[in-house]
Amino acid sequence: FHHEQCCSMAAEGYSKSSGKISAICVTAGPGGINALNGVFGAYGDSVPMLILSGQVRTETLNTDKNLRQLGDQEAPITEMVSKITKYSKTLSKYDDVGAELTKAINIMNSGRKGPVWVDIPIDVQGSLYNKKTLLKKEETAQFPNIDKNIDKLIEKINYSKRPLVIAGGGIWSSDSVVQFRNFISNTNLPVVSAFNGHDLLWEEHKNYVGKSGTIGDRRGNIAVEASDLILVIGSSLNIRQIGYNFNKFGQDKFFCYVDIDNSELNKKTLTKNIDLTIQVDLKVFFEKFKYKNIKYSNHKEFKKWLKMVKKNYGIEKEVY
Repeated sequence: FHHEQCCSMAAEGYSKSSGKISAICVTAGPGGINALNGVFGAYGDSVPMLILSGQVRTETLNTDKNLRQLGDQEAPITEMVSKITKYSKTLSKYDDVGAELTKAINIMNSGRKGPVWVDIPIDVQGSLYNKKTLLKKEETAQFPNIDKNIDKLIEKINYSKRPLVIAGGGIWSSDSVVQFRNFISNTNLPVVSAFNGHDLLWEEHKNYVGKSGTIGDRRGNIAVEASDLILVIGSSLNIRQIGYNFNKFGQDKFFCYVDIDNSELNKKTLTKNIDLTIQVDLKVFFEKFKYKNIKYSNHKEFKKWLKMVKKNYGIEKEVY
């Protein structure tokens, strides 16, 4: 690419469209800094991206906090990106290359996915690489009380008259789209989509109602407002999604939030009204869900009403 910003944004798009890891290689200093915009986008949207950046020779790396620059075209890139990557490391010796790359890739793919950054000084790049024993893959995280919480959710779904699923991009990033579609087919629950989740179901799908959020559509937001239970799966529920009057989102209804990231589940914009949080990998959630225990009869009237909402409040009915 002619510019590193284009490179990192293209990498993010590649991973989103293909489901594969993207890798970019940029030069030291301004090259890495130019890439930050796309890397930040990948971090927010849980996109696995490996960034390899060049760096000055190890003997001219600046270790003096009061000295602004020592090496030619040097920038403290790993410090700059520490808050927008899952892992960042400058390699100081060539023996670290195999272990650090393996560690970075493991971290990138574990839990909530995201970008990792490995900064490689030019003398380390020019060294002879001797393959050594690499780090073992990190163990899969264990989440307590999953079965108990899922049983409670099923009980609430069966008790409710107007349940609704809000589905977001975390379903894509967890590679569980097939499992999600099976979940909707088996539970027959109505669905509205959140950011990065609008292509999880197609417009004509019998369970799809619309888009929710401040830049959603009327039918989707009417469905959210009218529901008595919302099951949020893989959406970060950011401000554009829930509005600035966030203290009332999920109020007066049973609010269950499923996500792998505990920090998302405990955001101060949401905790007031959440009734049940389930921290788990979405693949595990769908695998453990007990479909045979779902009672469908309570939801028929709501689904029938939502069909009318979808028909009468679609964008083609709007007058401008």
